[in-house]
Amino acid sequence: MTERNRSTARRPNRPLNVDPVDWYMETVSRPDGDDGCWFTTMSENGKGRPRVCVNGRHVLLARLFWVARHGAVPEGLQLAHNCMNRRCVNPSHLRPTTQRDNQLDEFRAAGPPDYVATIRRMHAAGVAEHRIVAALGMAQSTVNDIINHRRWRNA
Repeated sequence: MTERNRSTARRPNRPLNVDPVDWYMETVSRPDGDDGCWFTTMSENGKGRPRVCVNGRHVLLARLFWVARHGAVPEGLQLAHNCMNRRCVNPSHLRPTTQRDNQLDEFRAAGPPDYVATIRRMHAAGVAEHRIVAALGMAQSTVNDIINHRRWRNA
């Protein structure tokens, strides 16, 4: 059992006759009230986003809550956090956007030169590209383009 699995709180399996949104809402804490970020004790995927199992499929918990409140995510779009906090599951902190716009938002929020310098520094130190991707939660193609100076050439 890994260190990550030991530190993650687990709930018993959800009974089939219980609505998954109601069931998982019980795991949510709201330290700053309904308007702030919401957090959960559920396990996270490799990018630090809380996920749960619904009908045998892994689903991001924030997405489950957003769909319950707003309906399906429009075709070709993904959900982005306005709060820039991957662990937040508050549906009012999410908005549908394109993958490209989402990545640009992440760069703007973090300050592109910091990300770019970090990626290039990690690569120069011998950190494998897939480990940089996992550590920063970015698309592999973006990290590769930064390493090879196809993006943010002047940073």
